[in-house]
Amino acid sequence: MLRKILAAAVVMSGAWGCAQPSAAAAAPVRSGFYEGLVLAVSPTGRVVGHFNMEQGEGVVKRCIFDFAGQMRGNQAIIHSAGSPRLTGRITATSADEISFSMAHVKDLPGCGLVLPPEAETAGGTELDLIKPGAWTDLATVKSARVAFKATPGGAGGRAYMVKGDVVGILGRQGNQVKVVYPSERDTWAQGWVAAADLAASRP
Repeated sequence: MLRKILAAAVVMSGAWGCAQPSAAAAAPVRSGFYEGLVLAVSPTGRVVGHFNMEQGEGVVKRCIFDFAGQMRGNQAIIHSAGSPRLTGRITATSADEISFSMAHVKDLPGCGLVLPPEAETAGGTELDLIKPGAWTDLATVKSARVAFKATPGGAGGRAYMVKGDVVGILGRQGNQVKVVYPSERDTWAQGWVAAADLAASRP
């Protein structure tokens, strides 16, 4: 579950200039599967994230949105996709934890019922790294069903993805893309798929 920052924080509106840990004081933000978040950081420092957090049983509440930004030291200023375009920040607080904050993020569909109040403050809410990833970008499956292939252009195997799944990009070869599907499972499915079956994540 999300864990609250212990120190009280000023509401983010107009508070972006508050002192933050220096780059030397914390590890850099890295690609991985966090609590409710799949995050990709490229070698050039571009950050792309897919937030998908849910709460409840029976009637499940979901907060889903994408964002992008650029690393500066141990943090990135990010902007949400779509409208309204919100501004936020991700900061590495340790090697296996980040702080996420975005003003008015609880106004996004479903997010007011899922995210804690700290997500809208300068201090933010902490997200634990569940498992690091080697991907440098994200993409969304746009075809109804896509099977993983062991080799580029080979036959599809039993493991597959469906439309709307978000995957991490591990590599490319011609019109084939090597991807991994992060999930709660201990072992993540990965393999090659056609680039035509994916939509680039470019918020």
